[in-house]
Amino acid sequence: APSINHRRTSHKLSEQRRRKILNSRFEDLRDIVPACRDSTHTKQTILDKALQYIDQIMRSIKSQEKTISELSGERTRQMEIQREHQMWRAKMEYMRKSYGLHPPPPPPATVSTSPTIHHFNVMTSQMPTHHHHHHLHHDHHLQRKIPTEAI
Repeated sequence: APSINHRRTSHKLSEQRRRKILNSRFEDLRDIVPACRDSTHTKQTILDKALQYIDQIMRSIKSQEKTISELSGERTRQMEIQREHQMWRAKMEYMRKSYGLHPPPPPPATVSTSPTIHHFNVMTSQMPTHHHHHHLHHDHHLQRKIPTEAI
């Protein structure tokens, strides 16, 4: 039978292994949890901050899942609208051919219509270049009165 001394030593060694593993896991947590990286913390603080961090991650995941679900629904609606649009175009084309009508005008450009420096330069380069600024002050008859109803 093993001696009491041997059992105590064995128990002591297994307890040291257990503490070493636990301390190693706390170091892992300290490295993973952003709020624990900056300085030394007690094991209790590391656990508290780890739980808060996990809670924050879980809320973030839920929020992202909600966004993904909303975007997925939006994409489905867009695809349905696109199919409906194609169906109506096909119906219009059929009607046009049935009645012998001319092809429809091209769809409006999707390019931005807001003025750019290029548009401004093109417009100003096409403007007349005579300079009659002195006439502007004397042409009072060109100024329009705003009707009082509009004010």
